[in-house]
Amino acid sequence: MTKICVKLFSTPTIEKDHEKIFLPFRKAEALFYYLVVQQQATRDELVNLLWGEVEEETAKKNLRHAMYKIRKVFDMDIIISPQKSIVMLNPEISIESDLKVFLQDEENNIEAYKGEFLQGFLVKDAEDFENWISQTRETYRDLYITKLYKRINEYIENQEENLVEQYTKLLIHVDAFNERAYRILMEIYKNQGNYNKAIDIYHRLCEVLEQELGITPDNKTKEIFEEILMVQDSKDNHSKDNLEEFFYGRNKEIQMLNKNFKDFIEEKTFKSMIITGEAGIGKTKLKDKVLQKFKQKDVYLLQSNCYQAEEEYFLKPWNTIFTMLFAEIKGEKINIPPLWRNILASMFPVFAIDDTPIHVNMVEELNQYKYRVMEEAVIGLFKRLSQKKKVVIVFEDLQWIDTMSLSLLNSILLQNDRKNIFFIGTCRDVYLSKIDGFMTKMKKYDVMEEIYLPRFAPSEVADFIYKALPNMKTNEIIAREIYRETEGNTFFIMEYLNSIKEKGNFEKITPKMQDILKSRFLEISKETKKLLNIISLFFDKASLDILQRLMDKDELEVMNIIEELQDKRIIMEIEESDKISFQFTHSKLREFIYMQQSSAMRRVLHSKVASILEDQLKHENMDKLIYSKLIYHFSNAGDKINTLKYSIKNVNTYMDFTHEVIPVLNDTTPQKREILHVGEKELVKYLQDIEVQVKDLSNQMNPSKEMTKLQIEFFHIMGRYLIAEGEYEKGIHYIEEMIQASKAIGEYEYTLRGYRQMINYCIQTHNIEKMQHYVEEGLQLSGKHSYPKEEGILLRLKGLNKMMEGQYQQAEEFLKQSINIFKEISRFDDKYLLNIAAAYNYIGEIRRYNMMFSSALSYYDKAMMICDEQKIIKGLTMFNTNAGQAAFDMGDYDRAKDYFQKAIVYYRQLEVLWGRSIAEGYMALLLVREGQYKEALQYLKGAEVYARKLKSPYEMGLIYRIMAEIRVMMKKNKDLNKVFYQYLRLEVKDYCRTGIAFLSEVKDSYEKEIMKVFIKDTSN
Repeated sequence: MTKICVKLFSTPTIEKDHEKIFLPFRKAEALFYYLVVQQQATRDELVNLLWGEVEEETAKKNLRHAMYKIRKVFDMDIIISPQKSIVMLNPEISIESDLKVFLQDEENNIEAYKGEFLQGFLVKDAEDFENWISQTRETYRDLYITKLYKRINEYIENQEENLVEQYTKLLIHVDAFNERAYRILMEIYKNQGNYNKAIDIYHRLCEVLEQELGITPDNKTKEIFEEILMVQDSKDNHSKDNLEEFFYGRNKEIQMLNKNFKDFIEEKTFKSMIITGEAGIGKTKLKDKVLQKFKQKDVYLLQSNCYQAEEEYFLKPWNTIFTMLFAEIKGEKINIPPLWRNILASMFPVFAIDDTPIHVNMVEELNQYKYRVMEEAVIGLFKRLSQKKKVVIVFEDLQWIDTMSLSLLNSILLQNDRKNIFFIGTCRDVYLSKIDGFMTKMKKYDVMEEIYLPRFAPSEVADFIYKALPNMKTNEIIAREIYRETEGNTFFIMEYLNSIKEKGNFEKITPKMQDILKSRFLEISKETKKLLNIISLFFDKASLDILQRLMDKDELEVMNIIEELQDKRIIMEIEESDKISFQFTHSKLREFIYMQQSSAMRRVLHSKVASILEDQLKHENMDKLIYSKLIYHFSNAGDKINTLKYSIKNVNTYMDFTHEVIPVLNDTTPQKREILHVGEKELVKYLQDIEVQVKDLSNQMNPSKEMTKLQIEFFHIMGRYLIAEGEYEKGIHYIEEMIQASKAIGEYEYTLRGYRQMINYCIQTHNIEKMQHYVEEGLQLSGKHSYPKEEGILLRLKGLNKMMEGQYQQAEEFLKQSINIFKEISRFDDKYLLNIAAAYNYIGEIRRYNMMFSSALSYYDKAMMICDEQKIIKGLTMFNTNAGQAAFDMGDYDRAKDYFQKAIVYYRQLEVLWGRSIAEGYMALLLVREGQYKEALQYLKGAEVYARKLKSPYEMGLIYRIMAEIRVMMKKNKDLNKVFYQYLRLEVKDYCRTGIAFLSEVKDSYEKEIMKVFIKDTSN
């Protein structure tokens, strides 16, 4: 007997005796499927269903043709018409279908539903048929859901949880928005104790609803989720042995943190998080609970603390981050460019500890890389690391962060490619305006969300007590009393409960929090109390080696005492790669112990700590990490002179004045100093604080050489700051004070530094006569007292002075003398090689001014070779630009382009303005010669912007010289004229006259003669 099988759910198929049958066209197939479902239909019904758009006669003819084709394919009368108006399937032929099983077989009906009714089956020009499919599909889908619920309820009643899970997943598969199904599944997992699965299911629902409908789950679902979280917390907490590990509530906050972290890991849209609230509210505890999951993931987890004692010291929290990062870089052998490492080492000493020399510019002291360069290196480093693994950055107590650290964090979080960096911060809710501004910006760009932790309500406190101490009997009165004393603050609640746990009952609740805190430290030995007093001196952490020295005990004895405090959850160990350190489990415990000591005792102990830390100084780059600690301890010890000493060292470390490597000869505009992107107010306040310290000590102490040296260093700092700020009169006064004071006590190195500062001032203001005076004074002093390095620098500067006078032959002689001195010095110390490069560059400039271009290029190349060998790029901006000009003016355009291209690459890396307009302007001219007019226009526009920013007469003059030459070419080149017409609208003579006016402020500029030729040629 022939067996016909029809599958209507999922992709439809027809089989005859286990072989697939394919009907010749879609409408014949549609006709057959319709009859399988309906069994019979009228001819008019079928005509309207499938051929409603054509005339009736044609439609009926099409129906007869379709019936004929179906019979022919089946090779039997599977469709018959017992009456003229009726069409039906032949009842004598057995036709099995999954639809029949679905509708009639209670045991197998669900299994028959393999997918949507006639899934993917489409028929052109048959709108009524399409509507029928849609309605039928929905009907069977709803029926399937009803059958699933019936089956699920049966299994729930029979407690067959595995089958409930199986059929509920089928329900979710067919109806992704069915929250009831999700709730059933969550309940199943909760009953099984599989809380993480339940939480994952909830997050999947949230994601589906948010992405598809833009809504959140309803309250019933949320309630079940929160209940699951509470049960999970309760189970976790009850399984722990001590109260300190207990965690209560904050379910919504945990959910928000976990969701964002999950989205971060899964490459979805996420937000970084900042947790705010009062001190002791549980910010750190919440952060730590969430970080437990982070540690299970393959990420770089970088954590740091911000401390109030270090709020004014730049980049302190980042030093901890980069110390951790450096360990990862070494451990995983991640390659970072030498330039990045060099730049980072100037601010983060850990990058300089691997026997890698730091190439700091020694031509002028304190010439570190600008903040922008360091920032780009940091962002580049994070991008490179995050390609290997995602990065999680955590800052505790963000309210104490310094301005520069906050600026760097801001840049990292707002970078274009930030998908691989996740930030979590904790911050007190009484944060300053700088944090408010930071958070406003983060929220504006939708990259951060704030989680505020309020105090617990009375009912929550009662629940807190019950869950924390489930074996103790409590009542409403006790709960109200604890709430009244703690006001719902988590730290104080926990202190109360610790006290109660120690007593074993709720009797005699002490009314004052001070007494509660005292109870934590009862029954501890005298030696233990001494150790606590010492650890409380440290605002961050106390290392084991320092504790040993202060306690005068060996490591084992100290560790035995510490273990007692760890058992009481008063002290915790801090993981560090190179040493063991300890700190209080909460800052309030530290504050309490610290304030219990007499002020005299605190001063003595602070002094001892400061002495130990001072012994750790190695007179190298890493020392800067200790300065803030020394200031803190010496200040609290009442040691004003050492406080001042290290305050000056600290500000010297982080101030960056833009004294160029090779000051620009042709410019009379004073340079504007750039501080490392720190807030002006913070820097000024820091300097004012140091000034107050200097004045106070000068009034209180008898004159001494030590005090005078500190005054000299202060005069130097203030003088450089004020001169760079443009307040020349005040600045010069400080430098003159410095020079006189240093001479008086025979500290001639300070005198020479003062002379060099005055020389730099003279270069900036183009005061040639005064510059000559200080150069001669410096040379006389350096020769008399045998300071060869200073003599070499001063000879170079004397050469520069002669260049400024136009005495080029004498200038070159002095420059060569400087080179010879530094060549000799460099046999033993290569950090002064850049002085040789600077002198070569000056000689190159002399040759260029005298139009000896080929000779000039040889000297520029020598300067650049030194920079390349030493991996120093800062001088390369100017050296390549000068060489490019020389090559251009001698007509070697290919060589000129090569120099300018290199210069532009370096300018983009360093964000330096000096000379950039020259490089980009000449590049525009070269591109015009090559026919690349649109690109040339962009370069010329950029060059003009840079020149106007700098306000340099020389650079403005050169830009007009370039504009004039392009304008000349426009007259003979229509294509060039079409591109530049809107930008260069003036006549050639106008550009030339403006350029000549600018260059008239500059001595010996041959470019003026070029423009005079342009004027003459256009006049003829």
